[in-house]
Amino acid sequence: MASRILVIVKDPDFKRVLDPLLDLNHVVALRAEGFREAQAAADEHVDAVILQAGAWDTIPAAHFFKWMRSLPLHQYTPLVLLTGDSGLDADEAIGAIAFGARIFRCPRELTSLVQHLEEATAQRTAA
Repeated sequence: MASRILVIVKDPDFKRVLDPLLDLNHVVALRAEGFREAQAAADEHVDAVILQAGAWDTIPAAHFFKWMRSLPLHQYTPLVLLTGDSGLDADEAIGAIAFGARIFRCPRELTSLVQHLEEATAQRTAA
């Protein structure tokens, strides 16, 4: 069965690199542009979440990850934060890590990102 991953990515360059990789790995990408769309998608089963840092101007990634972890369905859902080459400020990185998110830069680390998601999803399913 294909993995269902909630993908919240704003940057077209990220999308251009990420989309074929997800397709190649038979991932069903549930796309969300806004926070409300992401909330609606998270109400259903998703195997993992990929969020681009700065995708929402008014909602930091750590706040979204905190909200995800507050949902019983997503206490152990793998969370990934894509940063790009500019990286993160220290507060955002610490906040994301505090809620169990893995931080990846794009596009150089995308192969290891997919491998991480496969392993994390397998561990979550086995638990």
